[in-house]
Amino acid sequence: MRSFVLSLLLGLSLAAASFAPVAHAAPADEWRSRTIYQVVTDRFAPSDCWGQPCSDLDSYCGGTWEGLSKRLNYITDMGFDAVWISPVSKQGSDAFGAAGYHGYWPADLFTLNPAFGSQQQLQALVHKCHNSGMLVMFDMVINHMGHGDVSSFNPFNASSDYHDCNGCYGPYCDIDPAGIFASPAAAASFKHCKLAGLPDLNHSSPGVLSRMQQVFEHTLAAYKPDGLQLDAAGHSDTSFCAALTSEIRNSTFTVGELFLVDNISLSMGVVADFVKAGGASSAFSFPMAIALEKVLRVYEHLNLTPEAAPLTEHYGSLDVLRFANSYAVYEHLNLTPEAAPLTEHNGALDVLRGAVMHMRLHQLGCGVVAVSPRYAAQISKKLSCFWDLVPLGRPDATHMRGITNALDTSDSLAADDSMSLDAVLALKSSCKVQLQTLYGLSRGQQYSLAAFVGRLTQQKGVDVIAEAAAALLARHPLLQLVVVGPAGDPVGSAAAAKLCSLQLSGAFPGRMFCPLDRYVAGAEKKLLLQATDFCLLPSRFEPCGLVDIEFGWNGCLVIGHDTGGLGKMPGVYFTARASHLGHLARKFEAAVDAAMALTVSDRHSMTAQALARRFPVEGMLGAYADTWKHDVLVGSRPLCGLHLQDNILPWLPRGMCLLAPSFIGFAILSTGFAPLWFWLGAKLKPAT
Repeated sequence: MRSFVLSLLLGLSLAAASFAPVAHAAPADEWRSRTIYQVVTDRFAPSDCWGQPCSDLDSYCGGTWEGLSKRLNYITDMGFDAVWISPVSKQGSDAFGAAGYHGYWPADLFTLNPAFGSQQQLQALVHKCHNSGMLVMFDMVINHMGHGDVSSFNPFNASSDYHDCNGCYGPYCDIDPAGIFASPAAAASFKHCKLAGLPDLNHSSPGVLSRMQQVFEHTLAAYKPDGLQLDAAGHSDTSFCAALTSEIRNSTFTVGELFLVDNISLSMGVVADFVKAGGASSAFSFPMAIALEKVLRVYEHLNLTPEAAPLTEHYGSLDVLRFANSYAVYEHLNLTPEAAPLTEHNGALDVLRGAVMHMRLHQLGCGVVAVSPRYAAQISKKLSCFWDLVPLGRPDATHMRGITNALDTSDSLAADDSMSLDAVLALKSSCKVQLQTLYGLSRGQQYSLAAFVGRLTQQKGVDVIAEAAAALLARHPLLQLVVVGPAGDPVGSAAAAKLCSLQLSGAFPGRMFCPLDRYVAGAEKKLLLQATDFCLLPSRFEPCGLVDIEFGWNGCLVIGHDTGGLGKMPGVYFTARASHLGHLARKFEAAVDAAMALTVSDRHSMTAQALARRFPVEGMLGAYADTWKHDVLVGSRPLCGLHLQDNILPWLPRGMCLLAPSFIGFAILSTGFAPLWFWLGAKLKPAT
């Protein structure tokens, strides 16, 4: 089920360090020495056309068991001697038509997924693996079924086969976001509430165990895999897993997936207890994997040797200040001690400082470009590392130039220039009713639907929305609020919980959809874009802003903070002199009040303007070329440490000159102020 994490575990060896202790004999011992390659069948290889691109990642991409069978050498040539394939059973789809290509939305556990091939082709794959000396593991879904009407599922087709919502969080039967170790109630929700919104099997219900045992017996008898992975075993009752695997323990290796990372030491104990209780032959130790990754990755990415540890660790963890202030760090980074004044800022190592100093010393401050004009002006004043840059070549230039990112209109209502405003408004009206129905909102065109879509973080201002929500909804009875996205920091998580609590209070029935940590994509996102009236963007800062364009090109108006890259699409904006929550919330409320006061005629006029706005790629590339030609090179005069050879301008095609390889270039600044270098070719040389 945790495919986004398991994809990081390709080639995971089932060695002693990777698993909880194993108390069984031959099957586990045989697997312990194997190195496993995990395969999502649909995304590995079709029967023909190796390497064929997939046009729709929400649907099936054509991978089959026959395709995998034909390309086993690809796996064995890398040294793997076992393969773990995604679930083989027939799948359903979600409410938006996204397919269960991954295997974790089962509809019929006794029927194979026809998209992957026939029974004979799956049997042939297992047979070929065995003849090649490889072991085969099947992924088994034991915690839940797929989306849809449970009466259509096989073999769990009764409502009594599933848990109800008692003790679950929110209106969608979510697992308590506080985590498994927060309280006994939170731990119970981890076992009995819906994982990713999927119907959760009640393992204590009569008949669930016996029918799942029949599924296992059928799978082993028909296809003869050597091992079974118990998907989402951590969300299942341990006693259920133990009873499920007891009959096959001596012949088939089983491994449980317990995705626990909240508290490494406590999680390790849960994993060990699961194995000791006989839940499976073994279990993936995600807590150990996370701990090892934290230790190893940081040194690898910094190109540090183990000898660097005493110089960089403080109270058992990497300390950046200790790292930066250690004289020997420069040796480990292959830098001379003279690099210190070029790379330190406010007493600490600052990678951006190194890029800026290169610009200042070797290009006289030229070449720094931010992703929007106002963002360039803001950070050149706010961030002190830019203060000693000199202005660019033009008399009216500032320390850095801002060039707005380009965006293609494809997959938006603005892509069809022939579509009239009336047609756009009619489509939006239809989409609004569909979205209101989907999200359980009161239906009707009289409502103004305001939505926030994105990472729930302090930077994005989701806490501002949470602070102002109750007052705004009380003041505007025809306002509906939708806030969806994954939590991105503690402030975002707290804001999401505050909004969810307000929804659950019942104070504004039919007017809020604010689930916890809900990622939207594909057809659902498209519907949301086309149904929304107002896009909420109260960001504290925003380098470029692409969400406003995305919403605007689907006929929405912006309600947002006039900062950074925002303000380029029609809407109602506020300005703020301070960044504390109370001030921003009051400013945001005033902007929403103004937007709700717009006449229908004003809204339609602004919608037409939004649909007509364009941000062409050619314009962006031309701006970069113009900046290089006029600000950095300035004709043939020596400037910024360079001079121009006679044939360089004809040689550099407009815009694309930025993509040739060389030593001197632009620093492109975006979120996090990370420098991205576009190097120019050997036709440039330092001025002498």
